[in-house]
Amino acid sequence: MTGRSLNTASVSLPPRWIDLYERALDFAAQAHGEQKTPKGLPYIVHVAAVAAETLAALAAEDHDAELAVPCALLHDVMEDTMTTLADIEAAFGPRVAAGVSALTKDDSLPKERRMADSLDRILRQPPEIAVVKLADRIGGEPVQLSTD
Repeated sequence: MTGRSLNTASVSLPPRWIDLYERALDFAAQAHGEQKTPKGLPYIVHVAAVAAETLAALAAEDHDAELAVPCALLHDVMEDTMTTLADIEAAFGPRVAAGVSALTKDDSLPKERRMADSLDRILRQPPEIAVVKLADRIGGEPVQLSTD
């Protein structure tokens, strides 16, 4: 993919990052399959919106886009699909897997405890993971999936 560049929200991305982002987007699209947002859009639209919001936030400060954007693209795959932490680690490495894991609510906890637990785990990650969580809240629809 040499010679390609992407400029989004004043963030210039090197070609090697574009390959990583394309792999993460493809992985998320395959994992989410036919899932839809509550508005009936393909779920990957939500994922892409979170990634775009994350890139916009990264343009304002010096953050690690190589960590943040794959985590943004993959942030819901463990909660909403059969994808495991091991799948993510095998495809994207331990840093991205740890970020996605922190962004994933723990279903073994009582429902009223899940968000607090996830936020605690997010705060123990690099700041880019908190940026992804905020981008999800800013650019995301309520997470009520449909497979129709």
